[in-house]
Amino acid sequence: MRRLVFACLLSLVAQRAYAERRELNIGVQPMFAVGYLTDRVGYGGGGNAHLQLGLTDAVSIVAFGGASYHPLPANPDEKLLEGTLLAWQASVGVSYALDIVRIQPFFEAAVGVLSLRSQIGKELKNSLQAGISVGLGADYLLNRYFSFGVAFRYHGVVTDLANIPLYLTVGPRAQVRFWL
Repeated sequence: MRRLVFACLLSLVAQRAYAERRELNIGVQPMFAVGYLTDRVGYGGGGNAHLQLGLTDAVSIVAFGGASYHPLPANPDEKLLEGTLLAWQASVGVSYALDIVRIQPFFEAAVGVLSLRSQIGKELKNSLQAGISVGLGADYLLNRYFSFGVAFRYHGVVTDLANIPLYLTVGPRAQVRFWL
């Protein structure tokens, strides 16, 4: 009987350790975004979605993407017409989280694509370039299946890393957690 109880307890412990490595998070993030153009800055909003698969209890593969819309006000002093900026990005990378009971601060680095499409007056400019993303934030584990937090990300273009910043996003996020 003792062996059976011990085997059951060992089985439960082994499943929990295995589950931490195979955690799948699916999340959404409404966001405030800032897009920097050569002659002005556009403030706007949009959203992100992400998938995250845990390799260990601290390291995960993360894929995320999102879009934001930015009105560009006119500036008569600089002879700038009003316009719009549409930015979207998609990236895949690595996330490192510190597992501190219910609060999990994280850092992530990713590569992907970044698109900035501006329309000022009748002039339309499109750019789609290889990008990098660096982010940090923290999640609060409400329970085993849900978490809420905040994430801040910098998105830059690989061919123009000296142009800092280029596109910044920040906002609250919510996640649903599964185990594979």
